[in-house]
Amino acid sequence: MKLFNRKKQITTGFTYCAVEDDPRFRHAKIGDVIVNERRTPPWIVVDHETATIIVANWPGRLFEVEILDPSGEEDLNADLVKNVWYSRTLGVRILNELPIRKLFGPNGQHLCRIIDKARSLSVEQVESLTRFDTTEAGRIFAEVWNRWIATQDRPDGVVAFGMPASDGSFGSPINRGLSTIAPQVDVRARELLGDEAFIEDEDGETCLVPDWSHACSILLHAGLSHDPDGLLSAAEKRILSSAFREVFER
Repeated sequence: MKLFNRKKQITTGFTYCAVEDDPRFRHAKIGDVIVNERRTPPWIVVDHETATIIVANWPGRLFEVEILDPSGEEDLNADLVKNVWYSRTLGVRILNELPIRKLFGPNGQHLCRIIDKARSLSVEQVESLTRFDTTEAGRIFAEVWNRWIATQDRPDGVVAFGMPASDGSFGSPINRGLSTIAPQVDVRARELLGDEAFIEDEDGETCLVPDWSHACSILLHAGLSHDPDGLLSAAEKRILSSAFREVFER
C-alpha cells in the first residue's frame, strides 16, 4: 500500500481505541503506521486535546499520534463545525502510548477505577446501592455543577453533560469522566438483564430501570467527588463518595 506523503512539519494529536474495537490499535506499538485501506468511513479520529476524547467503549488504549497527511485530507473535515476539537484522517503513526488516566485530568486514576466498577457491576452490587439515599448527594452534585458553570465562559451559552462547547472547551470539571461512566452502566445492565434493564419514561425516552439508574447516579456522584478545581469542600466530597465507598471499598 502506498502511504501518504510526509511533511517536514508534523501534526500530532491523540487517539483512543477500545480493546474490543479496531485490532490495528489493539495491538499497536510505538512506531507503527496505521492506514485505512479505503477512503471511506470509519475515519481515524484524532483529538487535539486528550480531554475532549469520546470514550464509547471501555477499557482501551490512549495514543499520541502523528497525522500523516493533514493537508491532503481537507475534504474529510469539510463538513465539521468551525473550531471543532478533532480531525478525521486516513493514517497515523504511533508516537507514544499514554496512561488512560490522562483522559480525565489530575485525578484521572480515581475516575478510571469508577469506570471499571461501572463496567463490571453485579446485580448484587446494584441491590446494595439501592439502600443509600442519594437526596443530599444529588443536591450537592447539582450545586457543584452550577458552581463550575459559573466559572466557564461558554460562547454557546449551554453546557452539555460532559461535552465540549463549540469552541472545544471542556464539558465538566473532570473532562468527559461523567459522560464515560453512564454509558458503561448501560452496557453492563444490558449484558446482565438484556432489554429488561430499560424502560420508557413519560417522554418516550429509553432509560435504565430504577435500581440501575440509582446505581448510575451514585457512580456519577463519586466521579464528581474527584473534582480537581477546588469546587468542593471536604464534607461535600465525603457525601458524594460515601455510598460508593461503602459498597466498593469495604
